[in-house]
Amino acid sequence: MNTSSTSKFKLSICIPTYTRIEFLPQTLNSILQQYKPEVQIVISDNCSTDGTKDWINKFIAKNPNCHIKYFCFDENMGADYNYMNVIKLADGDYCWFLGSDDVITEGSLDIILHKILLNYNVLLFCRLNCDIKLQPKKIEYILKKGISERTYLLSNRNDLLQYFKDAVDLAATFSYLSVIVVKKSAWDNTPFDISFLGSAYSHVYRLLIMLRKEGTLYYSNRRVVMLRMGNDSFETEKKIERFVLDLNGYQKLGDSIFYDDDLLKYYFWGVLRKTHSWRTLFKARLSVATRKEWSQVENKLINLCFSKTKLFVVRKSYIIIQLIVKIKAL
Repeated sequence: MNTSSTSKFKLSICIPTYTRIEFLPQTLNSILQQYKPEVQIVISDNCSTDGTKDWINKFIAKNPNCHIKYFCFDENMGADYNYMNVIKLADGDYCWFLGSDDVITEGSLDIILHKILLNYNVLLFCRLNCDIKLQPKKIEYILKKGISERTYLLSNRNDLLQYFKDAVDLAATFSYLSVIVVKKSAWDNTPFDISFLGSAYSHVYRLLIMLRKEGTLYYSNRRVVMLRMGNDSFETEKKIERFVLDLNGYQKLGDSIFYDDDLLKYYFWGVLRKTHSWRTLFKARLSVATRKEWSQVENKLINLCFSKTKLFVVRKSYIIIQLIVKIKAL
């Protein structure tokens, strides 16, 4: 482990990484352009094999005035364990999760440093979706477009229901790391269920448990990061695996956290239903090789309260398109 300081900071920017040497320098340079002494940079490396360790050690040596903490596992522990570890390493009052291939937008650090003074448990922001070269494509809103800024007391059932109704993207339920800022003391005091390790949603479980117990969530539609798209294997050759990961993860989350409240569970899963539109469902069907496999996916979707009518239309549309393809091939 390399550390440049062990003092207390207002904010730790927490970067879990694995084999991102192609993009990590741009991530860190975007932070340096706005860097302030009350900020700590924490990097937890999941045993990268691409030279990340050597590069970071050189980066630390070149930036002696920056507070940087780096830890590298001796073996790959999986994404969830790395998420937990990067927060554990942090010394700041608040922790900003940041993906190691994303970059922070101009002025975002000042915005977050100002807002954490208001003592929220979690702060959630929006993002700008970009291509792999960080050329902007689309502003991704997390709540309804008309909501520019709002605070929710998620320990209050009515506020929690309203929050799920206002959500339009899975990032509202913390599926996207780089827009999440969390109060470290609240995180540390929240019990963790180790059965979520390996689910890709261990951090979601911890945040929801924390917020349901005592948490205030602040939301802003300010874009604090540029999301680099197109460099994730789940976006290319593993589309159906990514889709099923969401289904399994959110079913487990709903059953574990909202087991005693069917209405909350329904609206929690409703965020998943709103995110996975007709188009997403049809693309998922195209990614599945056999009817039997799709039947298994459909059963998961039905358990999550997806419309049976919608699933019927997707199934029949797929059959019609397959028939058209066969006719054209004659």
